[in-house]
Amino acid sequence: MKRRNIILLTILIVLMCAVIVVELIYLYPPAHNGHSDVNVAPVEQNEGQSAKESAKNAEQTQSIKAEAPDSGKAKTESPKVEAPKQESEAKTEAKQDKLREFKVKNSGTNKINTLRQNADNSLSLLDHNGKSLWKIAFPGPIVGNVEQIDIYSNLKIQYLIAEGSKLHLIDRLGREVKNFPLSLGSKALGGPEAVKQGQNSYWSIKTEKGTVYFDRKNVKILNQLPK
Repeated sequence: MKRRNIILLTILIVLMCAVIVVELIYLYPPAHNGHSDVNVAPVEQNEGQSAKESAKNAEQTQSIKAEAPDSGKAKTESPKVEAPKQESEAKTEAKQDKLREFKVKNSGTNKINTLRQNADNSLSLLDHNGKSLWKIAFPGPIVGNVEQIDIYSNLKIQYLIAEGSKLHLIDRLGREVKNFPLSLGSKALGGPEAVKQGQNSYWSIKTEKGTVYFDRKNVKILNQLPK
């Protein structure tokens, strides 16, 4: 009887120990399970955020690289500065429109006209209102000044002009006077200048070989004035 009681007591003690162990396990679960539940999620979240930030940084880097050539091109290809076309063209047209101008008398109207040499060497006569009366071709630039003479002494004025190695005489209608142009013998260096010799009038022209003289009365070029 005594032995039976000992066995029952032992069994009871074992059961009580088992109950205590179960309660301890329930109240205090294993530490590794708790750490795993708490820490895994944040780690995964951090890794997800790092991946997103890396992807975002990569996209920004690609965007910068893609834009770099355009910005470089914009710096290289600076806009060209051009002079105003209207002002430049106006100056060019004005230069082409007239080269030299001389104020002359129109014996038909007694008005002051303008003899103009254009850029293409042509000659134009403009009246006092600026209206073109005529325009003729001319072989070269006028040398020096233009002299006005009355070669036939009939009150009709002509324009005496040196050009190259020639002496021209143009009437008020734009026609070359008969027997002109005259040869000067060499290239003119200046325009005709009036010279009075007694009762006769001459016009001196400086040339590369010296001064020659236009004899209006005989319509010829002289190497020296008559004595």
